[in-house]
Amino acid sequence: MHHDDSETDDSDLESSMVTWLNLSSSVPTSSTSSTDSNLYEAFTKAIRFLKNARLADIAANVEDLHRKILEASNTINIYLDGIITGRPDALEQAQLFAFLVSPCFLVLIFAQRRIFHSLAVKALAPGTMASTVVCWVDGLIAKLGGVTVILACGASADRTVHGAMKTQLEDDGLRAAAQLPEKWNMVPAVITSANASPAAKRLAIQLTFAVYIIGPRLQKYNPWNDDQNTPGATDISKILDQYVLTNSDTDSMYTTQKHISHIRLSFAMIISLYAVSNSELHRNQPTSPFQPRTLSGLLDMIQTVLASNVVQEDESLAHITPHEPLDKAQVLLLQWGNTLPWCWETWNDYRVAKTECITQLTATWLYHLQVSDVASYQAIPNAYNVLEKNPASADLAIVQILHHSMTVLLASGQAASLQKMFFVVLFNSCCAANHLLRHELVHARTLRRAESSVKYLLGLFVLLVLEAGLNRRPDSVNSTILESLTLVDDRTFTEALTQVCEDKKIRFVERMDEMILRTRRYLIHSVEPGNNLSNTEAEELRLVLYFVIRIWHNAEGQKRIQRQPILNLLSSLINRLSKKDIEPLSLTYLRDAAVTAFSVLDTDSTAPIKNPKQDDIWKFALDSGSSNLSLTGSFAHHIMATGSLLDPLNCVEAWDHLRDALTLILRCNFVEDQKPVALLVSLGICGALIRLLDSDSLTVQFVLNSPWTMSFCVELRRILRNQGGTENDYCRLLISQLAPVGDILLDAIHSKVNHGEATSVKERIPNLKSRLVYHGRYPHYNLVLVHNTSE
Repeated sequence: MHHDDSETDDSDLESSMVTWLNLSSSVPTSSTSSTDSNLYEAFTKAIRFLKNARLADIAANVEDLHRKILEASNTINIYLDGIITGRPDALEQAQLFAFLVSPCFLVLIFAQRRIFHSLAVKALAPGTMASTVVCWVDGLIAKLGGVTVILACGASADRTVHGAMKTQLEDDGLRAAAQLPEKWNMVPAVITSANASPAAKRLAIQLTFAVYIIGPRLQKYNPWNDDQNTPGATDISKILDQYVLTNSDTDSMYTTQKHISHIRLSFAMIISLYAVSNSELHRNQPTSPFQPRTLSGLLDMIQTVLASNVVQEDESLAHITPHEPLDKAQVLLLQWGNTLPWCWETWNDYRVAKTECITQLTATWLYHLQVSDVASYQAIPNAYNVLEKNPASADLAIVQILHHSMTVLLASGQAASLQKMFFVVLFNSCCAANHLLRHELVHARTLRRAESSVKYLLGLFVLLVLEAGLNRRPDSVNSTILESLTLVDDRTFTEALTQVCEDKKIRFVERMDEMILRTRRYLIHSVEPGNNLSNTEAEELRLVLYFVIRIWHNAEGQKRIQRQPILNLLSSLINRLSKKDIEPLSLTYLRDAAVTAFSVLDTDSTAPIKNPKQDDIWKFALDSGSSNLSLTGSFAHHIMATGSLLDPLNCVEAWDHLRDALTLILRCNFVEDQKPVALLVSLGICGALIRLLDSDSLTVQFVLNSPWTMSFCVELRRILRNQGGTENDYCRLLISQLAPVGDILLDAIHSKVNHGEATSVKERIPNLKSRLVYHGRYPHYNLVLVHNTSE
């Protein structure tokens, strides 16, 4: 049976609507003609007056009090009209709306409403009756419902409605408000009432949404702590359970576009309310999994809210195709409450039927993360906070996006036709995975299934290079993947690499070889007359080289990936860099990457002729300057790992280079953002200086007799002994970092200077473990080889 929105139980009566202190009859006074400067003052004064009005005085029908109440209500009405019409001063004070929907204020105005309704009935002429009795509170309640939708959806009122239609809608709103119970704490129950009209149910949903979600967002209060004035989580959850079980099937409901729009908006509010109430209900206890009918109904409702007319032939692409543009219901579902993290936690097994809508909801959220064309009060919740509510569940959701993205890229000929939104979702999902991995690393934890994320990141990097093309993807997506790969420990990386190599659909090893070969061809082709290495190609080359050495830095990677193709690529790069016809910044970045790659591959001068020459790498490092801490850290690793050092002149230059770099670190003579790198590479540089003391005796004596070396020793001793009494965090961390090798270096220098010891000091270096660290932000980043003592 179809109901009209305005239908009430006695709407067929011909008697008129009786009003008492109706808002429309009030005349603005000087106190209500608010401007930008006094809106807040006038509003708070009105709220304060209504709170202080004694119910007994109102019931006594004191004329002056009723007039003041009318003025106060008119002030509130002007504020709400400002939000409805999009007036800037009202929108800037959107947080004031929270006062109107706070439980204690609603309890108060519902109490006044009972009194005014009683007065209105008493004022009827003998023998007459009214179908509906309303007062200024009913008008306020109706308007609160409309403003709730505007605030929640970031949309303005429909300005195409005028005249009789507008009057009819306002009348419908008053009739819906009049059907609400006498007390506020009974209003949520109207949501499932069999006697209330659809309009009254919608208004009850809107008010409940405003109290439990919008108000707390705007004013940072917890409505669940106010048991005296509002229903608790248990009562709200029971109401919502009943609603979901009886209303999730839209086929049996309205079929007109207007009604469907109302239903989808109500569904979005119900889902958001269910998420926050269920989270509150199970805040200190695990969620019960035994709600199959309710959860299935909620999935149906989410699918209704995400209803789309776009049909995708590829199922995986359909799952991760976001909705654009968002309508009101979709905006509300994504931007308010605790909906998304609650969905991730509730449906953390994506084998369950219909959970693909959660994946699409996640994809839509990822796509719209950076959208900024909404009102200032309507910002999308901070992505980091959403992800960190339950990192394990968030990771599973992101893995689904990565999985479907890889499936799409693996499809034959699919990549060339992909739209920009696919790459936006992919990039933001990679950023989300990156943040989750970083968050767990900072808190000294490991994601329970981090290897799944890393597996897909590995596969996606190769597929993006080979399938998507340079002009199809965001420039920074592979850089984000690369950074993520440096955030996991060896065990996780080994498991992920094993999984991706054994996945026959991905053919990871074959694609790796193809990627390396294609990249080398770019280099060789760029040497030919008339060809140049563009900045874009140089950046892709650097990313590919860093990606390859990140894999080779892992023991499992050395088993899976052949070394010779990497050496050939590195050799071609060194030859290309010698031409010096590359843009200066790209030349610097590629040079740094070449030194780091050489250091990871642990190549030395005895390698075959096709391999890079050690003296070329030394020249790159020494030419870069002591202030290039990222490259110096990689160069230090090479010196410690190499089987043989170069000629005395190179060793002298290397000593000066590393000594000056460590002196800069000891004195903190560099910009602020270089401090983390300085701390990380200091241990390796110290170890490399010890290794250089194994040069021939004449070389050692030459470098040690330098006054700069003596000054360096004084500085190092001062730091290690904390003789300056410096207590800043940088010095404390530096002392802790250098403690394993600092004294060893000073003792070795002392022995060489005073006793001329010819014995090797290499064995004095403690066992240091290296790690690749991503430093900087795209496109100004590097992979840095850093060291720490082995456990």
